[in-house]
Amino acid sequence: MEQSAEFLETARELYAVPPGEFVAARDDLVRRARADHRLDLARALAGLRRPTQSAWVVNLLVRERGELVAELLELAEEFRPAYEAGAGDQLRELSTRRQRLVSQLITAARRLAGEAGVRVSPELGRDVEGTLGAALVDPDVAEQVRGATLAAAVEYAGFGPVWAAPGPAVVRDRGANRSGAEKKTPRGRNAGVERLSDPGRRTDERSGGRRRTDDGGRAGTDRRTEAERRVAEARAAVAEAERDLADRDNAVDEAVGQANAARDEVDRLRTQLRDAEERAKALERGVRAATKRQQRSADHLATARGRLADATRRAQRAP
Repeated sequence: MEQSAEFLETARELYAVPPGEFVAARDDLVRRARADHRLDLARALAGLRRPTQSAWVVNLLVRERGELVAELLELAEEFRPAYEAGAGDQLRELSTRRQRLVSQLITAARRLAGEAGVRVSPELGRDVEGTLGAALVDPDVAEQVRGATLAAAVEYAGFGPVWAAPGPAVVRDRGANRSGAEKKTPRGRNAGVERLSDPGRRTDERSGGRRRTDDGGRAGTDRRTEAERRVAEARAAVAEAERDLADRDNAVDEAVGQANAARDEVDRLRTQLRDAEERAKALERGVRAATKRQQRSADHLATARGRLADATRRAQRAP
């Protein structure tokens, strides 16, 4: 079904409701739509999922601080060309702006959620920040965030572009690893003689030092890459578990909604049955009254016929 403007506006208003009140509010809207015989709208609303706490906070930010969220998402259009061009200075400046905006949004989230009686824990804050970071990288997520109808937090799993990182991006100099290597020189009385008398050895030592430095740099890079891979896998596992939990929560919500709808249908049918029974009783009373009236009419007819017969006999006997 093509989403109508009315459905989108209704969904946006519904996702402003705290998660604990979402199901009841959604089911009430579904009942109203069914009562108005708007079955397409009722089905679309019934399919909306209850938001997680972090998703609700993101939706709250979009509604209350939409200009700040829009400013953050607009950075993606500046990050991409800067990242592709390898413009380190520009990336650092954009990353600083990104971090400033995220900090402002997290501060606003704590204040706005607190006013609604919800505490933004460090974990919830990380979920909100992760969702905002994913929106910077993924246009589809950005569209969900802008609509303020997010049902679950989103996290960008993988290494991704520089601007997806939770902290300010750092552009490292290409020679940083090599410059950090420690150069050792021979010590003792014959050190100078050793260095002067064996230039081939000096060359080998320098080459060996460079190899050790390069090997050490590669090993460090490999360890970082492996650690980042494990972190990414762990994040992906957490995101998958959260999605699975959200799906199960939504399945429960859907079952509750269907049960409520079935109860409403039963109540409607019971009301119709009571009305039909009342009509039947009224008709039965009408039948009994009509039967009595019929009997009285028959009695009157018999009496009239008797009087007619008497009158006829008297007329015949008259001279």
